Amino acid sequence: MKRKNPASKSFGGIVVGTFNKYKLQVAISIIFLLLWLIFFAMNPEGFSDPATYAAITSVAPFTIIPALSLTYVIISGEIDLSFPSVMALGGWILAVTWRALGPSPLGIILALLAFGCNRRI
Repeated sequence: MKRKNPASKSFGGIVVGTFNKYKLQVAISIIFLLLWLIFFAMNPEGFSDPATYAAITSVAPFTIIPALSLTYVIISGEIDLSFPSVMALGGWILAVTWRALGPSPLGIILALLAFGCNRRI
């Protein structure tokens, strides 16, 4: 019968094993905390105010949710990397049309046609 190493079950062994398993995640977390501390030291009033974090969490989902979904689309290879320019073109067409004619379905139709033209090019 083999005996298990008692050091591997100790708290230190568990911590070291967990650290070795998640090195990248720990390193990213430490870098994030260091950057946060640097910014906190530069502006303690701004970074200790809860309104700052409320503003970030109220605005960030509008950017994060599309970015996450588009990341999976790009990884799967279903779309090329020209989609940001096509999205910008469609948004520009919609804005110009709505500014000239007011909110009308024509702007949406033209923007969708700009998105559709990307497949044919």
